[in-house]
Amino acid sequence: MKIQKPGYYYLEINQDYGRAHPLYIFVDEPQQCDFKPGMKNLHYFGPGYHDIGINFPVLSGETVFLAPGAFVEGNF
Repeated sequence: MKIQKPGYYYLEINQDYGRAHPLYIFVDEPQQCDFKPGMKNLHYFGPGYHDIGINFPVLSGETVFLAPGAFVEGNF
């Protein structure tokens, strides 16, 4: 399945189980951002896999940016 336009979707798999536990998919318009690796107060995650572990610190005034294609495992 290919999503053709922005919107909010859900997917049900396995009949009754799927109705009780759907997968929600939120699709927004692409945003133009000027974030670049190395910018001050920015945690930039580029395309690819990133394992950040448990409790990755993000302080007040800092920004987290996930570039298209970034997959981040862990929590902030």
